[in-house]
Amino acid sequence: GYVQTQRIRGKTSKPKLDLTETVIIAQRYNDETKTQTGIVREEHISLAAEPNSQYVGHVTPSSGSAHDETTAIFEDITSQLKGGFDEVDVVGCDGTNTNTGWKGGILRKSEELIGKPMQWAVCLSSNCRSDLSSCILTALHQVPYSCIGLISSKLPDCEKLPVVSFKPIKCDLPYHSADDLRKLNNDLMYLFQISKAIKSGECQENLPSMNPDKLNKACWLTSANRILRLYIATKNPNNKFLEIVTYILTVYVVMQYRVRTQSSNADGSRHVFQTIYRSRYLPREHQVVDHSSIQTNAYFAIPENILLAMMTDFQLAVRQDALNKILSARQDEVENLHHSIRYNIIPQLNFEAKDCTYMILWEATDVSITVRPVLRNVSNEELIDNSSLLDNTVLEWSFSTFPCHTVEIERTVKLVTEAAFRVCVCDARDGVIRSTLLSRQALPKFQSKSQFVTILPENGDSD
Repeated sequence: GYVQTQRIRGKTSKPKLDLTETVIIAQRYNDETKTQTGIVREEHISLAAEPNSQYVGHVTPSSGSAHDETTAIFEDITSQLKGGFDEVDVVGCDGTNTNTGWKGGILRKSEELIGKPMQWAVCLSSNCRSDLSSCILTALHQVPYSCIGLISSKLPDCEKLPVVSFKPIKCDLPYHSADDLRKLNNDLMYLFQISKAIKSGECQENLPSMNPDKLNKACWLTSANRILRLYIATKNPNNKFLEIVTYILTVYVVMQYRVRTQSSNADGSRHVFQTIYRSRYLPREHQVVDHSSIQTNAYFAIPENILLAMMTDFQLAVRQDALNKILSARQDEVENLHHSIRYNIIPQLNFEAKDCTYMILWEATDVSITVRPVLRNVSNEELIDNSSLLDNTVLEWSFSTFPCHTVEIERTVKLVTEAAFRVCVCDARDGVIRSTLLSRQALPKFQSKSQFVTILPENGDSD
């Protein structure tokens, strides 16, 4: 989500099933009640506002259905924010069907509940993981189970294997400075370092001793790290294993870096096109599976998101084309007496396109051009002025601050999980989370115990 001038311009949400400590009331024989704590499984949805992924809260729906989750989110947002959902212009989440279902997903139900459309920002980082999983499953198709078991059995302890003389793999890795790497988490930093080593064929002395993190089936980033670590420890990798490693270096690594460093909502459509472009080296039979994964998750190829990319393009002709489409959509909306919320259905992609502008066929019957929610408060005059600037002009739009991924909220999800195991009741968990965030804000890192400080309330009262 997004907070700007005291208005929440969007929100991000992420669900997780946690082990939660809770209070259990048991009936005794003498009609007295006894309370005790126990552990139950409970779903928690973390909510954050942008910029800087500011913690809004977390909710516990009565069930995992889209209806119950939407109701829980709506009630929490309404109670905590003065304007409630009326102030939300952009909503972000991962690409699970519960969130993105075109008819019964949380995003759609939220729009119906508040009576207006919102800009969808479905996490591109999770889409990269989906594409990687499709590639791995395709590469291992029709491979003997003994071969698959040999690879998977070595992944948990691959960091203990000695590095051998391995063959370098040609790939086009993005340039990244030392400052860029410091902004990334440890997993991504490891990914870029080991990718660089495989490209050059030379491994740094400290790289084999670095930990690629625990293997997590729900996190394909750690799987990619361990697959690359296993590659530099394998003397004669088979062709299927080489296909997986090549895809990781050619597509996955590059797109993860682009999504993290070019994280604007306006860049989302460009990232989708780059995924298509970089996967064209695959054999035709593998492209079919890869295209199916891209098509399923290409929410940034929806017309209203492509138009955002066109509005921020360096070329005047592209911006003028976007302007004409937006003005035409606004005119159609004025003439339409029955205002209805559009369905966000991904149109059929053109995988032979040479630019993100042509990823969809604008004249096709499955393409519906509607007014962009993030441009609702932008006048026609401002649109015309910004779209008429010369080529190679860097445009500043308010929607450019909206991220195309929900990576930052994963830290909030981790905090909610830790708090759920420590204390009972939602309010107590919320207090632990907010105090932890306040402490981290005051002192992000501890170098020694002497730096430990007590954060007092604003009135200075420690009680």
